[in-house]
Amino acid sequence: VIKTFKATMSKLLEFEAKHVQMLGADVEATSLSKLKQTLLKREPETRCLIVNFDPGLVALLREVKYFMIADLEVPVVAQELYSSMETYRRITGSLDLIVNSYNNILATMLPVEAPLIAGHIADIDKKVRAGLEIMNWKSHGIESFLDECSNKVNRTSHVLSVLQGNVKEVEKLLLDWCKQPLIVRNTKPSEVKAYMEQSKDYMHTIFEKIRKDGITVHELLSQSNKILRVSKGLPDWRAYVDYVSGIVIKGMAKLVALSLRFLNEQLDKNVINEKHKTPMLEIDLGLVGDKISFTPPIYPADRKSVV
Repeated sequence: VIKTFKATMSKLLEFEAKHVQMLGADVEATSLSKLKQTLLKREPETRCLIVNFDPGLVALLREVKYFMIADLEVPVVAQELYSSMETYRRITGSLDLIVNSYNNILATMLPVEAPLIAGHIADIDKKVRAGLEIMNWKSHGIESFLDECSNKVNRTSHVLSVLQGNVKEVEKLLLDWCKQPLIVRNTKPSEVKAYMEQSKDYMHTIFEKIRKDGITVHELLSQSNKILRVSKGLPDWRAYVDYVSGIVIKGMAKLVALSLRFLNEQLDKNVINEKHKTPMLEIDLGLVGDKISFTPPIYPADRKSVV
């Protein structure tokens, strides 16, 4: 038994030494080639950036880690590579943030926004070119490169965020407009004069809100223009203003459509019967001599009518 045990242990030690030697060879070959790759690469079709830290290098670092945890002999070259693991982790983490933010800009910007931030994206592309063509994982100045790229990307991301955030604020205003129609309806029939006065006050309140919201829309556009730092006469900016104006027009059209549907429900006899609606207006019917009289008066459609 002892003899067999010694023979087995000898084979295991031989196996271990062989794999330690293989690990050292793998580390040397892999690290030399993989660490000379550029920091970044770009997808030709989408122009999105990719962090170019080879998965094989990740697997190798993980294997070295397990060797050290198991208290196995680790080649010097592998120890040197592993000692830099935290540095590579920090670099890849920073690059991931830059790349994700940059790719998100490309993915979320609208065609009407693209010309307005094209200069910002060009600045980023100019800055990351070093990471695409020159700098590798053993280059000097990586920290400075990361800081400069991060500042450029964060600035552009902030500009786009303000543009899109302001449009969302405009859309919120328009949603408020469509919460109620332009026509008021009481639970009980109203006298025509009283109803007209109530409607006048009601419409004044709604139009006053629309007027104030219009001022807010102009302020939001001014804020967007200020952060973009472009001339208000620039064709691309004017196209963007038309885009926002189109959103406002659609909101107003929805309000009109909502009001017309509401009015139709008040006049549709089938809806009235189905929902047991009471009349909107109170009109007195009387007999004056041999003629029927309405108070307030009701005239033919081709004449000016009170009702």
